[in-house]
Amino acid sequence: MIENSNKVDKIISYVLHPILFPLIATLFYLLISPFYLETRQEYILISIVFVATYIIPILLLYLMRKLKLISSYQIEDINERRFPLFLSFLITLFVGRLIYQSGMTYFLSIFFFGSSITFFIAYMMVLMKIKLSLHTAGISSLLGFFIGISYIFSKNLLILIAVFSILTGLSASNRLKLEAHTQKEVYLGILVGFLTQIAVAAYYFYFL
Repeated sequence: MIENSNKVDKIISYVLHPILFPLIATLFYLLISPFYLETRQEYILISIVFVATYIIPILLLYLMRKLKLISSYQIEDINERRFPLFLSFLITLFVGRLIYQSGMTYFLSIFFFGSSITFFIAYMMVLMKIKLSLHTAGISSLLGFFIGISYIFSKNLLILIAVFSILTGLSASNRLKLEAHTQKEVYLGILVGFLTQIAVAAYYFYFL
């Protein structure tokens, strides 16, 4: 019974992995956005996000593992997190700028700029020997993004917001059950991920 429970917890951890969230944010944004995009433009956008935030990081992690720069793909060692975090910061910043400058999906760049700030904060914390949960930071980033987009578009997204509120709680509980993080690291992840998205969305709404 305990073994089955552990398997379920690990499955939840993989399903709610932060590497998937940029693609999830993009797909939901395309469904929510009142602005029209041609099908070809949507495919281009999805392809860019998928390659930049999923394929490239996986290939680099595989290379780092082969070169023994990281001891596991979970990157549990706080010192091993430095390069992956800084790389994630650069990738999300690049994708955010690309989307912003293209004008195709102007407000989608909120998520990527918010994520880049989250990764930079996580990187700076690692330098200070402080670790936060990237799982909870990622899922709460999605929650904050959808709240921000709901306000900007004046659109009722209560069901989506409720679902991701539940998923945020599920991810937090999951990280604690797997003993992957302390309570402080889990809650710190939620706080940083959520607030950076709200801050960027507020900046877009009031100043741009």
